[in-house]
Amino acid sequence: MLKVMIGCPLRDRAWILPRYLDCLEKLHRNTFQPQYCFIINDCTDHSPQILAEFVHRQPGIVRLIEKNYDYPGGH
Repeated sequence: MLKVMIGCPLRDRAWILPRYLDCLEKLHRNTFQPQYCFIINDCTDHSPQILAEFVHRQPGIVRLIEKNYDYPGGH
């Protein structure tokens, strides 16, 4: 089966993250095997906790990378 990596950078997206992850979980998986990678950067909200729940529901196919740049003012 074809493996597909879906990834995105992430900072303070707790307001939309549950909906985004729900859409990912609803993708038709009969033609591919999804794997996920999220790069967490300087989050100040509860996005990392939401992702931890997603990891629990999708064991073995989610990679979380945390890289904090500590830039003043964000990006």
